[in-house]
Amino acid sequence: MIKKQPPVPSLLHDLRAFEQAMSDARKLKGPQRVRVAPAPPSPGAPHKRGAGHPTSARAESEPLPFTIDQDGEAWTARANGIDRAFLKKLAAGKIPIEAKLDLHGQSRKEAARALDRFVSATGAARALLIVHGRGLHSGDDGPALRDAVREFLIRGPLASKVLAATAAPPSLGGAGATLVWLRRPAS
Repeated sequence: MIKKQPPVPSLLHDLRAFEQAMSDARKLKGPQRVRVAPAPPSPGAPHKRGAGHPTSARAESEPLPFTIDQDGEAWTARANGIDRAFLKKLAAGKIPIEAKLDLHGQSRKEAARALDRFVSATGAARALLIVHGRGLHSGDDGPALRDAVREFLIRGPLASKVLAATAAPPSLGGAGATLVWLRRPAS
């Protein structure tokens, strides 16, 4: 005897059920703030100290903790001691860009290597524009490069060199680009 299976709900039925369940949901006010703790220093890491900058009391190899604000596609990260007014100026594109890198079409690994080489080769440049795209062609996993670049800048090997990062203004690529402000290179 063959047992009859219950009917499979249609996608339209699922969508209606979801919309009904979410009908009284409302958007949270204000940006989401997340404090990112620094990665622990590697054993035996050198502790060089410098002077002349508010963040120079930290070891050069020690990543800085970042305060992250995200509101939709708008995103900012700032290290302790970086003024919000400066970050707004950077996010508005009012800081002249000194170097630009376009990562379109690269894999995460290729982009990470290119970004590392780029930051190392910028010399005295501090204001960088990294174009990665919005991730519209990344597939179901979402914006691959955009998220990878952000993670690499605030949690990866470059975190100790970055003081601030933000989504670029629309005139410079919007959510498809990231503006970065680097700490002063060691003299």
